[in-house]
Amino acid sequence: MIKAEPGHFARFEPTPPVIKYTDSPIAAWADDGHPMVVRATGLVRADSISGYMGINSDPDPNPTPYAFLPGDGWAVQYDDGAVPLVAWAMCTYGGLDATFAVPMVAKEEASYPSGSISTLGAPASAAESVTVVPISEARGLRAP
Repeated sequence: MIKAEPGHFARFEPTPPVIKYTDSPIAAWADDGHPMVVRATGLVRADSISGYMGINSDPDPNPTPYAFLPGDGWAVQYDDGAVPLVAWAMCTYGGLDATFAVPMVAKEEASYPSGSISTLGAPASAAESVTVVPISEARGLRAP
């Protein structure tokens, strides 16, 4: 038996009333190459479970945050100024063991005479050029 690297999943067809596919992390590969998943009885061949469809790489391409750390002392530097960092979102991709931090800033969603509504979000789209810097080095610091 060979331990499976993170990021491979056994995909199963939905069983009514559930309407979406389910993915189980592959924990190991049998000596004959079949994927093994964990069930209440221990490791079992994925293809022995009803509804098995095949192997799927990481089912969720979006990072999944599981914790937030304060962003005190840091800022996100844009080309046209900087905003204080609110938090670091500690994230993972699906079942991967790797953890990485995503900087989070307050983003104004709507402005009203009585105030504004802000949400927490990642600071950049693919088109923006940003850098996370110590707040003491931020140029053109503005309120979030």
